[in-house]
Amino acid sequence: MCSISPIFSIIIPVYNVEDYLSECIESVINQTFNNYECILIDDGSTDKSSIICDFFALKNNKLKVIHKNNSGLSETRNIGILNSSGVYIIFLDSDDMFSNNEALFHLNNIIINTNAPVVFNSNLIFINKKTNDYLSNEQFNGYNVSYDSIIFFRIIMKNKNIILAGWLFTVQREYLIENNLLFKHGILHEDELWMPFIICNSNIIAINHNPFYSYRINRENSIMSVIKPKMLLDKQLIINEIQLKKNIISKSKHFILNARCIMLWNTIFDVVFYLDNQYNEEKELIIKNLIKQKTVLIHGQKIIYFIYYFSIILFGLKNTFLLRKLKRKYLHV
Repeated sequence: MCSISPIFSIIIPVYNVEDYLSECIESVINQTFNNYECILIDDGSTDKSSIICDFFALKNNKLKVIHKNNSGLSETRNIGILNSSGVYIIFLDSDDMFSNNEALFHLNNIIINTNAPVVFNSNLIFINKKTNDYLSNEQFNGYNVSYDSIIFFRIIMKNKNIILAGWLFTVQREYLIENNLLFKHGILHEDELWMPFIICNSNIIAINHNPFYSYRINRENSIMSVIKPKMLLDKQLIINEIQLKKNIISKSKHFILNARCIMLWNTIFDVVFYLDNQYNEEKELIIKNLIKQKTVLIHGQKIIYFIYYFSIILFGLKNTFLLRKLKRKYLHV
C-alpha cells in the first residue's frame, strides 16, 4: 500500500542550541494543522541538543532525528531535503519558532488557493533574546495573493530593511530537485546564493501575510554577532557564483541577480576597512576582490553605482569609501 506524502517537511538543523530547542520543537508539535513531518538533523552537537531531539522524537512519530558529524548548515539542510517526503519544504532554525499554532494551517490555505511552487512568508516576528519583547514586521507591501516573480522582486526592492533568509521561503521539494537548488557546502551566507535562484526559477510567488516565523535576535554566540573575514570572502565567492550561473536564467530576470550582487558588494564595501588589524592579509585580499568585482555596479539601476564605479577607477577604493562616508554623513543617504 502506497503511503501518502505529507504536505510539509519541516527541516530543523540543530547545533548546540539546548536553551532554545525545546521551544522550537514545541512550536511544531502544537500546530493545529498536522499533515507534516519534522526532520531534526543534529549536526554533531556537543551540548544536550541531541538528547532533546531524541526525547521529543520518542513521544511523537511525526518527528524524525538524524545524527551526523558536524558539517555546517548547508550540508545539514541538504540532508534534510534529500531525506524528506513532503510536498513542500519549510526551513526552521532551531533557535527560532513558528509564530503561533495556526502557522501551518494558514500556509496550507495559501498553497491550496495558489498552487505556487514558492511562498514568501512575509510577516516576520522579531523576539529579543534578552528581554523576550517581540516586534511584528510585515515585510511585503503588496496585497495580491501571488505575483509574477519579476513584479515580486521589484516590490521587495522598495523595502530597504527586508530580510530574504531561506527560512522565509516555503518551496516545493520537486521544484528544488528539478532546478538543482540545494545549498552550496562550506560557505557562510548560503541563503544569499540560494534565494535569488529560488525567485528567478519560479514564474509565480505566493505571499503569506499571516504571522508565520519568529526570529530570535541578540542570541549570544550567534554566527552573525561578529564580523569575520570568511563572511566577507564567502560573500565575494557568492557574487562570482551568481555571475557564472546567470546564463541559465532568462535575461528578463538578470536584474534580480545583478541587484543581489550589488547588495553583497556594498555590504562588503561598508565593513572591510573596519576589519581588525589581525586580519590585514585577508583584508588586502577582500579589497583586491572588491576592485575586481566592481563591474557588478554598472548593472545597477541607480546613478550612484556608476559614480562609485568610476570613482574607484579614478581615485581608488579607499578614497571612494571616504567619499561614501561623507555623502552619508552630510546628505543622510
